[in-house]
Formats: sequence, C-alpha cells, structure tokens
Amino acid sequence: MTLDSWRTRLIADYARMRPGSRFSISRFLITCLGNPGLVAATLLRLQELCVVNNKHRMAAFLRTLALKWTGADFLPGCQAGPGLLMHHPNGIVLGAGSRLGKNCTILQQVTLGERYANGLGPSTYPTLGDNVTIGAGAKVLGGVMIGDGVQVGANSVVLSDLPPGATAVGAPARAVQPKHQTGT
Repeated sequence: MTLDSWRTRLIADYARMRPGSRFSISRFLITCLGNPGLVAATLLRLQELCVVNNKHRMAAFLRTLALKWTGADFLPGCQAGPGLLMHHPNGIVLGAGSRLGKNCTILQQVTLGERYANGLGPSTYPTLGDNVTIGAGAKVLGGVMIGDGVQVGANSVVLSDLPPGATAVGAPARAVQPKHQTGT
C-alpha cells in the first residue's frame, strides 16, 4: 500500500461519514473529535500502512490505541477497502486475516474472526464483498465468502458463504427472501 492509496482510502472513509462534504484536514479533524468511528477507521488505516511497511511494533501499538480510544480491536493484518463506515466502533473485532471490500458498513459489537481459535480446525478468516452491511452484534466466523451487497442482520452468526445480494438472519444465519410489500 502506498501513501497515496492510503490517503485515498482515508478520504473515502471520510466521504461515507460526511456525504457531500469536501475533504479538508480541518474538517477531517473536527469530524474525528465528534465521531469515534472515523477515529477507529483512521487508526485502522495507519495500522494497515505499518503492516505493509513491516513496522509490526507500531501496528501493535496502533491496535492498542484503537482499543483504548474507541473500543475496536483490529488485529494487524486485517484489510479494509475504501469507504469503511463504523458509526459506533465499540466492540468491533476484525481478525488478522479478515478482508473487507469497498463501502462496507460495520455496526457495533461485530466480530469477523476465526471459527476454530483453539487450533482444532483451519485458521481462516472471512472475506466480505463490496457494499456489505453487518448488523450490530453479528459474528462472521471462518473462511466464509460474503457476496457483494449482502446484509447480515443483528446478532446473526454467519458460518457459511452468502451469495451476492442476500439478506441473512439467525444463528446460524440463513439467507431469507424479503417479503413483498402490497400496495395500500
């Protein structure tokens, strides 16, 4: 990751937080003061840059800083595409191998992590497509592939792949068909 691509991702994160607002350093800093989600995204971006440049101690420090300041735990090695949106980062855990596409929305208390942390199974992490929304308290575990435009409901537990455009709910999560609205 180059400094330019890092900056582009950070500006995209800001744009999701403040749609229609022009980016400037002063606006960015003011938004950070009132929004822990943008602070968390900024620390994640800095951590990603450190990992790519083999600054692993600095990445570990940024992980601790994010945890203390925002309650979000980003293990070094996770990667997020541009436009990451976290309104309330408290309790968010992104495992070391997690991959997020563009314009993902992650709500509070979400975990993207290993399914078998005790070494009894494969050490794999989820991959999210573009424009994915993960609801509050949801857990996405193991090497699952989440397609573009998927919505995962609050408190769902995703243990298997989800096709593009699906809506998943439950524990374990299953794809559901939206109910058709009748005109009134």
